[in-house]
Formats: sequence, C-alpha cells, structure tokens
Amino acid sequence: MSKEYLFNLDVKYPGEERLKRKAYRVQLVGLKVSLDGSGMSFSVLDLSATGVAFDPGAHKHNFVKGAIISISLWWKNKLIMEGLKARIVRVANKLVACQFEKMDYKQELKLDKLILEVQKKMIALKKKSGK
Repeated sequence: MSKEYLFNLDVKYPGEERLKRKAYRVQLVGLKVSLDGSGMSFSVLDLSATGVAFDPGAHKHNFVKGAIISISLWWKNKLIMEGLKARIVRVANKLVACQFEKMDYKQELKLDKLILEVQKKMIALKKKSGK
C-alpha cells in the first residue's frame, strides 16, 4: 500500500508567529496524565498536538520549569499513549503546562487521531444542541 497520503502539510497564516498558542486545544473529560515511574496521575486541563496542561493538585512543588518529564496519557483507565517526553514550560497555581519533545512518527499520528476524534465529537454535540 502506498503511503503517498502521509505527506507533511505545513499550513501557515499571515501573522501567526505573533500568536501565543501554536495549536488547537481540546478538553476531554476523564483524560489523565501520569508521570512514568512515579505512580502519580493528574487531570488533563487541555491537550494539543504540541503539548498538554494538567492540574498538579497538591504536587505543584514537584514540577520545575525547564525540566523534561516522561508521561503517559490515560482515558477511562485505559492507556492511550506512553513514554511521551515533555518539557515543562509553565508552572502556576493549578497548572503545569508542557511542550512535547521529539515525538516519533507513531506518537504524532496517535496524538493527531485522538485530537481529531475529540474535535469531531465537539462538532457533533454543537450541531445536536443547535448552536
């Protein structure tokens, strides 16, 4: 089977370099992030193709801006993705924001698919509610 459909599409818009956010973010109720090897997991606040933000709860002091962590994504107690490397880019009161680092092709595809499915569900819900 030809993989010609798997091309690199890079879409740029005028002025996008001034935008704070570089990717569309989704929220998925029940999505969790776990720190590999620690046994700790946290509720995801939002997810994008470039990163993830989560609520550290009482563990905010465990996270340092600039640190690289290894994380896994879980939904409804099912492992979705594991071994994602992420750099902590912001630590606030109820937020740790991370940017993904050096994802392999399979990880990128899986993350893109997850985000697309959430977007499709959000669109369907909006249509159903008439908004």
